[in-house]
Amino acid sequence: MEIARLLGELGYVVDVIDWNSDHAKFEDSYDLLIGFGRAAEELAKELPDRAVKIFLATGSQANFANKRETERLDDVRRKRGCLLPPVRQSPDRAEYLQYFDAIACIGNQDVAATFRPYFRKKILTWNNHGYDHLSGIPKGKNFEEARHNFLYFSGSGQVLVGLDLVLEAFVQLPRLKLFVCGSFVHEKEFVKCFHKELYETPNIVPVGWVKVGTSQYFELIRKCGATIFPICAGASPGSVVLLMNHGIIPIVSKEAGIDTADFGLTLSSLSSDEIRKEVDWVSNQSADWHREAAIRVFEAARRDFSQTALTRQFHEILATEIQDKTGA
Repeated sequence: MEIARLLGELGYVVDVIDWNSDHAKFEDSYDLLIGFGRAAEELAKELPDRAVKIFLATGSQANFANKRETERLDDVRRKRGCLLPPVRQSPDRAEYLQYFDAIACIGNQDVAATFRPYFRKKILTWNNHGYDHLSGIPKGKNFEEARHNFLYFSGSGQVLVGLDLVLEAFVQLPRLKLFVCGSFVHEKEFVKCFHKELYETPNIVPVGWVKVGTSQYFELIRKCGATIFPICAGASPGSVVLLMNHGIIPIVSKEAGIDTADFGLTLSSLSSDEIRKEVDWVSNQSADWHREAAIRVFEAARRDFSQTALTRQFHEILATEIQDKTGA
């Protein structure tokens, strides 16, 4: 909706088409295209050269992401003997990128780099965002308690996101508590493989799906000081950015596509040992350190990972590419 509003401000009449539509009817007179999926790709091929065509990349490049998920599944098979199915595989349509003038890529330059083998033109990056009306550090938060509590908050694809590694790490950290939130119960093979860690480990709490903005959600925000997201192929994950808007410290992989700067931690490798080391270090910092860190995270989120920031970033992307292509 915000992208459409910005386009309206720039003088465009906007048609909105579902990314996966097989039935949309296009005109041949569009001056600008921004999108992804079959509909956008076919339209980019058909539109004349004068049109500005921006590919909207909402994740890592498909070949890269598919390979990384497969590698992680193989890792689980070797370690645990569990043959788990892939959950987040995407169709590869890289050949269509040639018809676009630029890529607007969610995440940072690490995510942009996954498109470089297939696209030599301009790649402009933007960040995911939290919800401005929900954001804020809870008043009276007990940081002495929060420094011992950690949050895993995700959707589907538990091995791709690295829940297996997080569980293995926290089994070795009995003095700390991990709250596991997400749709893991729908991945039955994963739950069977990691049943002991999820349901028979005292310091691991299998919460399940949590609706954003509910009392349960805010209770977890008050309890926890940091979130862990060791994804093997992602792009500015919404769940991490959402929590950052409450001052929750992000402990993420490089592949998450978030430049943590001075407000978070980036894992040096995707391993349970590395996760355990970083989590242990964070938990050993004082309550005052956690309070100050929460403020740094919140300020960074408001500046670069908010709805207001999205407006600024997308305005820059649109204005830059439209001017470069048309001179307008």
